[in-house]
Amino acid sequence: SGNNAAGGTVGILLLFIIPLHLFSMFCMFYLLYFVSKTIKTVELKRSVTFSDFVGEFFMIWFFPIGVWFIQPRINKIISN
Repeated sequence: SGNNAAGGTVGILLLFIIPLHLFSMFCMFYLLYFVSKTIKTVELKRSVTFSDFVGEFFMIWFFPIGVWFIQPRINKIISN
């Protein structure tokens, strides 16, 4: 009966962990989408589609490399 108790505990934990993990992944992708869309909208001063800001989306996703290209553009937006 010890195995059933341990298995039940793991099952209950997974019942909480899996939905929370999926929700956190959704939130992460939404933040990438929102930030990249906002940057491109401010730069172009018009409504944009995903094809307009897909580059920014992936640069922010792969942050250590993308920050070298995104940060100077953000600094330019802030200075204006």
